[in-house]
Amino acid sequence: MFKTRNQINDFIKRDAKHLVLFSLAGFFDKKSGPQWLAIKNIKRLSTRNNELLVHSYQQTQFSISLPASKVELDAFLQQILTNSERRSITFD
Repeated sequence: MFKTRNQINDFIKRDAKHLVLFSLAGFFDKKSGPQWLAIKNIKRLSTRNNELLVHSYQQTQFSISLPASKVELDAFLQQILTNSERRSITFD
């Protein structure tokens, strides 16, 4: 029921230059706000069931838990990123 009421687009937002990521931890404890990540700084996106890992060019890694399968995460990321952004980011 939680997954049905909380779609992936409630946790991953996009503006012109950023991905805004809301994690399940932040959703429940309200202590950690959203993470704003500049799309141009994203080197690699790794998806797993219920998890997205973001690797940046600054050697930082950010992980969030999400109510979505790997297939759902991959499809959603393909939808919200432009063709040139998808070419510059490695997906695994």
